[in-house]
Amino acid sequence: MRIMKTNVQILESDCWFKGWALDFHTISSVLLPDGRFNTDRTKLGEALFRLKYGPDIRQVEPIADTVSNFLLSNDNQWWFKWLSAIIPVPPSNKNRTFQPVLELAKAISIKSGIMCHEDYLGKVKETEQLKNLDDIETRYLQLKGAFAVKDNRFFNKTVLVFDDLYRSGETLESICKTIREKGNASFIYVLTVTKTRVKK
Repeated sequence: MRIMKTNVQILESDCWFKGWALDFHTISSVLLPDGRFNTDRTKLGEALFRLKYGPDIRQVEPIADTVSNFLLSNDNQWWFKWLSAIIPVPPSNKNRTFQPVLELAKAISIKSGIMCHEDYLGKVKETEQLKNLDDIETRYLQLKGAFAVKDNRFFNKTVLVFDDLYRSGETLESICKTIREKGNASFIYVLTVTKTRVKK
């Protein structure tokens, strides 16, 4: 196993029971005179960046090893033993041949022994990237009705919603509300690989 250093950050919301990001995405980012940014990333942040924008598929294993190590740690046994599923966040761009979140979720599933249910949650409405929308009301309307669950398989169950990068948390909140209200899950946990230092 290739386990990277983590700096676990708590993700708080009324929409889920507990949530974590395993580290920040960046250490610093400096605007250069030519308009580009000189960005220094954490180890997990750099691995995720290479996976998402390479795509460097070699990063799947070390990231999945690190996530699985966190899930299987003694500190998490109190809730992990009740976990019924890993639910990956649906891709925003369905045209990509390689979907980082889905590939990571499947690898984590194999390593942790918890089944990945990629068919359970779907995106049923096209949305713009939230980081490009400044108005809170516009972001809310973009996400309203954007997700749907396939069935009631997790009625009164405990599930983990997985994403690669936590920005504002609005997408995860919309998803968790859908799973709770339409799928009737009892406990929802959230886990991301990294999080931005500033909400976008």
